[in-house]
Amino acid sequence: MRKEINTMLMLGNLGFKPKEMFRDMGIKNMYVYCNQEYDVPISETKIMPILSSFFHDDFTPNVNVTYISNSIDRPQVFIDRHAFNVIKFLDSGITPLCEDDFVLVLSNDTNLSIIKRIQDVGCRYMGFAEFSTLALSYLLHYRAVIELQRKANITAIFINRSVPPKHLKESPNFSENEKFILNKGFSGLIHRFLKAVNKAKTPSAIGTGFEGYNYNTVEGLNQILTIPQSTNTAFGTVQYENVSSEFVNYEDGRRVTTNQPKHGKRNIFTVGPCDIAGIGQPDSGTFSSNLQKLLNENAENCGFVVHNYGMFRLNRHILSHTTTLNLPVQDDDIVIIWLDRRMAGGSGVFEKFCTENWKYLDYKTLFVRPHDYGEVYFDNFHTNERGTAVYAQKIFDVIKDNDYFQTQIETKINSFIFGGGVNIGAEFAEWSSSIIKHRLPIGAIVMNCNPFTLGHRYLIEYAASRVTHLYIFAVEEDKSVFTFKDRFELMKKGTADLPNVTVLPSGNFIISSLTFVDYFNKAEIQEKTIDPTQDVEIFAKHIAPILGINIRFAGEEPLDLVTRQYNETMQRILPKHGVQFVEIPRKDFNGEVISASRVRKLLDEKLFGEIGKIVPKTTLEFLVANFGN
Repeated sequence: MRKEINTMLMLGNLGFKPKEMFRDMGIKNMYVYCNQEYDVPISETKIMPILSSFFHDDFTPNVNVTYISNSIDRPQVFIDRHAFNVIKFLDSGITPLCEDDFVLVLSNDTNLSIIKRIQDVGCRYMGFAEFSTLALSYLLHYRAVIELQRKANITAIFINRSVPPKHLKESPNFSENEKFILNKGFSGLIHRFLKAVNKAKTPSAIGTGFEGYNYNTVEGLNQILTIPQSTNTAFGTVQYENVSSEFVNYEDGRRVTTNQPKHGKRNIFTVGPCDIAGIGQPDSGTFSSNLQKLLNENAENCGFVVHNYGMFRLNRHILSHTTTLNLPVQDDDIVIIWLDRRMAGGSGVFEKFCTENWKYLDYKTLFVRPHDYGEVYFDNFHTNERGTAVYAQKIFDVIKDNDYFQTQIETKINSFIFGGGVNIGAEFAEWSSSIIKHRLPIGAIVMNCNPFTLGHRYLIEYAASRVTHLYIFAVEEDKSVFTFKDRFELMKKGTADLPNVTVLPSGNFIISSLTFVDYFNKAEIQEKTIDPTQDVEIFAKHIAPILGINIRFAGEEPLDLVTRQYNETMQRILPKHGVQFVEIPRKDFNGEVISASRVRKLLDEKLFGEIGKIVPKTTLEFLVANFGN
């Protein structure tokens, strides 16, 4: 029982809220049933630490909680320190139950007649150990997808993976390779592999799981078995450092999926542990790349783009939850979740949360021999490229057999008009492509304006003339020569005559010390390779959707190499999230690009006549008033 209590306390620290889980399970009332072992005075009872761990300090009476004692000779009022409802029972009978109720059973000697009464009304019940597993599965796997489905009409596929040799421990059907890796103690700890390979200077030191592949060399195995460095983002997700090598590549903080179409229509997000990230596999051999290959070959017109959101290390379970919550999903995307083997909870747990467009796939025995897939493990825990290809084929078949090639609206139209007997997917895709051009263009520019110049004004006029509305985000970080307050006012005054322009502060979420600290050290790092992926991803996933922004503008950067790399990152990332990137040629004066640094240099020399040629009247007036003396 102590283990389960600790689990519940841990979940509370991670944000578990029972009432949210009850809501998603459709539960209205919760009852606690306990036998005489727990039915003792409140100060001594075993039930209090359980309930304390269960509800923490977050309980609200939206879900009714009632204590039920089966002590016939001692009816009591149960009052606890968490202000639950106070209920008096005059006998040991359970109050009228319905199918929307839930009973937590705390009993080592359960009264079978009571359980039968619970079953007769279809009420849900379980013991505390089972409930802690349910809560863990909910928080780590299901809650995030439920939240996503509140934002978009997505399809969710949950995969319970095959039991690996490590968990089988012994079997008369093990292959020679599986016996070898078990005897060697290769228990899924990758550094043991690298140590064995580098010590023996030959791949044969770790079995035959990689035989036949072109990366079955010491250098190749070092690439596919090395975990890249990572950082946790402000949103609780993980971002990996960019890697460029023959067999393993990471871009924009994630593992590369090969052969992604340039102009995709729908996304498939794959989320899970190292099996998804592709440990022990080249880029082309990961689950995501294998699935992308099958979709390209068999469903090219659907325009699926598969994204790899796999992750490593012990905190991957929590990261899987936060990563899923932050996926940039849109209607008709598919999210594939690889469940943790110890926390999946089985189909019984899944069915407690199952909603429309959820699919649970139990592949628990897929690679338990006998089978004819060949060698699918390179250690006694992780699959090799051959194993992930099998999984990819299975998932592709599910997508095909369940007609997920059609969007949900296509399915509803088919059902409504044709009774589901006609596939209008291609026709609808062509029609929707013809009308998307009528979507209103909403633009954005992020500017520092240190100070506001005619060059800035030119970029704004250009962008504003091409969109219905333009948002200008003023960099709020106060690390410039001119304060944010002054820059913000100059930008508003300098664009006051443009009716479709709104100037907004950037907060801490666009080009700030939190999202892109290198921006404020540009002078010292002009020769350095930077990675502003996090800043651009935050804008694309979390900011653009709020205002409906579908175009982001920026000025060309011929001089500043840091800003140029930022523009290149926007060009690479924004289109993946439905945001077009447009680079505008810079305005020059007398053959020289107008820049804020040029204004500051002239200001040092008090050359206001020259400054007036490259700044708006409002900026000049401000400079003269504040620096004229």
